[in-house]
Amino acid sequence: MKRIVIFGATSAIAQALARGYAAEHARFFLIGRNAERVASVEADLAVRGAQAGATATADLTDMPQRLNDDPYGEGWLCVIHVEDAGQLDQLLDAAAYRALIDG
Repeated sequence: MKRIVIFGATSAIAQALARGYAAEHARFFLIGRNAERVASVEADLAVRGAQAGATATADLTDMPQRLNDDPYGEGWLCVIHVEDAGQLDQLLDAAAYRALIDG
C-alpha cells in the first residue's frame, strides 16, 4: 500500500493527483489550511477507494514568525510517518546537520 503525504491538499492540482492514487487504495496524509476543505477532500478520496489516513491543518499566514519562534510546537510544517523505523538512523540530528552545512 502506498502512503502519500499531500501538502496543500485543497489545491486543484493536489486533488487531481490524489484521485489517481486513490484508485490504487493508497493511504493519504492530507495537510491544508482550511479544516472543512481538507475534510471534503478526504471524503472525496474515500469514495474513490483511498484508505483512511490522517489530516492536519496549519495556517501560518497570520503569524509566519511561528516558524522561528516555535518550530517544534505551533510552527511545525509537517509530520512524517515512516514504515521502517531503521530509516531514521540515517537522518541527521541538528548538530550533525549544522556540521554538514558549516563544512
